[in-house]
Amino acid sequence: MPNPRAVVGGFLVAASALALFVGYGEATAPPTSRYVVAVRDLAPGARVTADDLGTVAADLPDSMKAAAFERIADVAGKVVAGPIAEGELVQAGAVVSTDAAPGGLEVSFPVEAARALGGALDVGDAVDVLATFGAAGDTYTTTVVQGARVLAARDTARMLASSGTVTLTVAVATSDEARALVHAVNAGELIVVRADPSADAPDRTGTYRAPAGRDADASREE
Repeated sequence: MPNPRAVVGGFLVAASALALFVGYGEATAPPTSRYVVAVRDLAPGARVTADDLGTVAADLPDSMKAAAFERIADVAGKVVAGPIAEGELVQAGAVVSTDAAPGGLEVSFPVEAARALGGALDVGDAVDVLATFGAAGDTYTTTVVQGARVLAARDTARMLASSGTVTLTVAVATSDEARALVHAVNAGELIVVRADPSADAPDRTGTYRAPAGRDADASREE
């Protein structure tokens, strides 16, 4: 007959092994949630498509779940605000929505950083674009585009460079605005102003004509 101590000892060893097996199984159970990741490197200003995205199974801490996406449809169509590497989890702070209406147009143009708020523009900002035309004593400044949304600020990871020339891409609603902006780029001197994106913001259109002479009064044409 086996020794009673050996029987008890064997039982305890078996129970410990069973508990270890159950604990290991629970620790290695596959994640039950899937989250959106980039399947290729995405640069700031790029508009995200469904082909840029995939999903992976993962268990995220609660602090990360709120900023992650579970559906590709919730990310596709947004604009990249900061670089997203291949395989990286797409988080809410890395993409922004744009207010460009369906059928809206996107226009890119160069501008001196000193004329674009000293390099403090972010993707997603609303801006007005003003242009000054003329020469010598006959110049005027007019609002070319009002409330355009910045889609890209090239040559940057997040913000415009503090000096030199940068390329902005903005969304405009109509072909008239696109033509006016292209004309201003080719014929005038531009300055970009951060705008109030709210619907009840006051109208900021108008033209300022510089004085013809030292004693002349400035006039504003509405």
